[in-house]
Amino acid sequence: MTYVPDRSYPVIVQIRDVLEAMSGLLAATGTITFSSTPAEVPTANDTLIISDGVTAITYTWKAEPAAANDVEIGATATISAANLLAAINANAPDLTDNLGRAIADPARGIVAVATTALVITLTNTIMGALGNVAITDGTDNVEVTGMANGADGGAI
Repeated sequence: MTYVPDRSYPVIVQIRDVLEAMSGLLAATGTITFSSTPAEVPTANDTLIISDGVTAITYTWKAEPAAANDVEIGATATISAANLLAAINANAPDLTDNLGRAIADPARGIVAVATTALVITLTNTIMGALGNVAITDGTDNVEVTGMANGADGGAI
């Protein structure tokens, strides 16, 4: 295996990434899928609980968010999905690289990306089976899978 350093991340992160790749650790993943019917949006006070295996965060749907981790119910499912994506990624602690640029903390937390306008894919940055924590879904018009498939791998 040839490793080419990525200078946009701190050296300690690069070393950890190499060790994890060599040890066979796998990250747990999951998805959140919103209804394809635009008017079918979450209901006020519905919740989603997402855990990285260390910290669980409850996201609560609100018409008018007032507290941390409240997510605004959008006029459409697409807008609601975008609002949840932003809320999940807002919980990733920030670090700066050696050039002073902000990066998400790769040592803990959940990273979310929009696979489509209605599907959010989650990846646990805590590697291994610890991240296999089911998403607790109390939300209308949303289906969840995972977090699953994280594996501890073997010794290096």
